[in-house]
Amino acid sequence: MAVKRAADAALDRRNRLLERHHCKPQVECVSTIGCQGTAEQLLVSADRALYAAKQAGRATWKLFETEMTEVVGRSQALAVGVFRAVAQQELDLDCQPIVDLRTLEVIAVEALVRWNHPERGRLSAQEFIHAVENGPAVLPLTRFVLH
Repeated sequence: MAVKRAADAALDRRNRLLERHHCKPQVECVSTIGCQGTAEQLLVSADRALYAAKQAGRATWKLFETEMTEVVGRSQALAVGVFRAVAQQELDLDCQPIVDLRTLEVIAVEALVRWNHPERGRLSAQEFIHAVENGPAVLPLTRFVLH
């Protein structure tokens, strides 16, 4: 695929240049080759591809795929659900002691957030934290944990 080869070549050239100058800028690029739809639909698709690229790590790129809409939709639903979970008191905070195995003394306590989801059951933070960590839902979740 020509677009993939061109993107990989551009990324490789960028990486060599950045290594030479010890820089780490963020580059965002959108191409609409062969795309149809309104300008708003193209921007939403580009935003979802950008989100997927950021989730995949540094020095990468993604072409928009329709599955990205489903992933973002699930993530947004979880983020909105956390707001509701705080209001409905569906969150629990479990405390797990950290023990020094030499002295058998408790040296710290780890706080583990659990969500008693009305449809999916008890969820560990690993199942929902990615949906809230960079959005506005992180504030009520943080308040809950700290209180």
